[in-house]
Amino acid sequence: MAVSTRYLTQKIAKVLVWVGALSTIAVMLLILLKVLSEGLPSLGLRFFFDSPKEMGREGGILPMILGTAALQESLRSSSGCLGSCSLSFISKWDGPSYPEA
Repeated sequence: MAVSTRYLTQKIAKVLVWVGALSTIAVMLLILLKVLSEGLPSLGLRFFFDSPKEMGREGGILPMILGTAALQESLRSSSGCLGSCSLSFISKWDGPSYPEA
């Protein structure tokens, strides 16, 4: 009796998880559809390549895209340097990783 109850509980939980996941995906798709249906008509080359005007309310987004790319590249290079320094420190000062006989 306990095994069948456990199996039934797992089945119910699995169904509830799937219902929750699918409803979340459905809501996200509805939001995406709404944003695309209202936003696609205003997209054009000016949206991407003009400079921002009126404190960012109008104009393009190219400076923001370039700034994001520059930030990512600087973080990527600094993390590479930090990783190399950490590797050098650990390999030099940590000692052997095998037990001595």
